[in-house]
Amino acid sequence: MNNPKKVIAFPDIHFGAHDDSALNLGLAFNKDWKADEVILLGDVLETESIGRFASPYAQHTLEDEFDLANDFLDKLSAKVVYLEGNHEYRLRDDRYVPQQLQRCLSVSKNLHLNQRKIKFIPYRNDCWYKVGKMKFIHGFCCNMYAAKAEAETYGCVCHGHTHRIQSYQPRHAFHKNTGFNIGCLCKLDMDYQARDRARGWAQGFAFGYFFKSGNFSFYQVRLIGNQFVIEGKEYKR
Repeated sequence: MNNPKKVIAFPDIHFGAHDDSALNLGLAFNKDWKADEVILLGDVLETESIGRFASPYAQHTLEDEFDLANDFLDKLSAKVVYLEGNHEYRLRDDRYVPQQLQRCLSVSKNLHLNQRKIKFIPYRNDCWYKVGKMKFIHGFCCNMYAAKAEAETYGCVCHGHTHRIQSYQPRHAFHKNTGFNIGCLCKLDMDYQARDRARGWAQGFAFGYFFKSGNFSFYQVRLIGNQFVIEGKEYKR
């Protein structure tokens, strides 16, 4: 059997509001598993000081967030794909950042994505990254049925955005319309969680094997408490 491609997806890190212990568990697992490709599902940055929820009491500057994200990217040795999320999109949104400043604040420029040879996917509903028969997106739907909504739009899809963990499979065409909503790696007590009517945030990530046929075996990891076990090995915060 030909070796399948190994892919790991990290959702919604929100540097500046990230959970070091959760993120380090994902990195520790990948150090052993050795993914061929790392997919960052967007909202890698929190952009805490920009946007309609910006606070004058923000604890991290945008420069802080870029520094944290650069340190993280330095730890990744595999091929990396960076999907822009709605939080990164703020940095090129005319409502929040004047056009003459957008180039200075660009994610690609400040995270040196071209030099790192990291593929960048913009946050648009007609853009995604595809591995085999699965599409990877940040996510656009916010309600409690997000996995279903994204699957009905994109087919087999892995996404973040809602900070929840779900999966969806219809009774028909299950091989074409399966949705995986894989949680987040940020803190679970962020200010705007209180405004999230559905709540139910959960930390996690996902990994999978992709075969030349396009088929895949895909696994969601939910972080409950201080440890999880994969393939007989315990990973602990």
